[in-house]
Amino acid sequence: IDPANQRAQQGLTWLEARSLIVHTPAPVVAPASIDGPGLPRERQHEREGWWVNMRRNRREMSRAWQVVLAGMILLLAFTLGLNLLLRETIVRATTPAVPTVVAAVPVATAAPTAIPILYQRSQSLSDAQTLAYLSGVDGERTRLRTAVDAYRETTSKLGNSAVLHAAAARDLRAQFDGAHAIIAELNPPPQLRDAHTHYLDGLDQERSAMDDMLEFYGSFRIQVANRAVLRLEEARQQIDQARVIFTVSALRANNAGPPAQTVR
Repeated sequence: IDPANQRAQQGLTWLEARSLIVHTPAPVVAPASIDGPGLPRERQHEREGWWVNMRRNRREMSRAWQVVLAGMILLLAFTLGLNLLLRETIVRATTPAVPTVVAAVPVATAAPTAIPILYQRSQSLSDAQTLAYLSGVDGERTRLRTAVDAYRETTSKLGNSAVLHAAAARDLRAQFDGAHAIIAELNPPPQLRDAHTHYLDGLDQERSAMDDMLEFYGSFRIQVANRAVLRLEEARQQIDQARVIFTVSALRANNAGPPAQTVR
């Protein structure tokens, strides 16, 4: 009602005087929901959060795969380098060494005297024992060189797995066992007993090194590989000492001339 309209005001006063106007409360209007407009925005945030999390997870997975691939590449490079080092060490330990032979300078001597027959027979027997012993050792050394060549061929191929490398190391370990057992049964002459002991000690070190290699192929622990390298180096030193004595003794026995005096 317009408050400035006098007729309307008069009519309103007349109706109130006769109690013809019923005052009814204004309907309560429910307040607008605060969460209503925010639901689409929350859903949008949820969708955006899921997308961000997925991209973050993909980035983290990509970094993790890069780390894994880098580790595998480093492990492969280390394994190849270790195999190369071990092959070279084993080859040095099984390759025969040629000692330096100094040519004898002729020296004027007095007229030869009669050599005792007993000494000549003793020397001939000693040379025969030396050659027999060295013949047995050389057979095992040749067999070991063949086994080492087979090991090198297997471990030098890039496509071969650690399982094949372990099988090759196990075969070489068996060859070392067989050679050690056969050489230990030989009866060296007195002048070769020290060399005999050095050679067996070197074979023991090589067998232990092969055990370390088998453990390395199963665990890829660097300390085990380093222990194998140290043992192979010790084996090389022991075998080199024995090999020089073997070669010198063989040259001396082969160059021994026939007895100058015999009994008829």
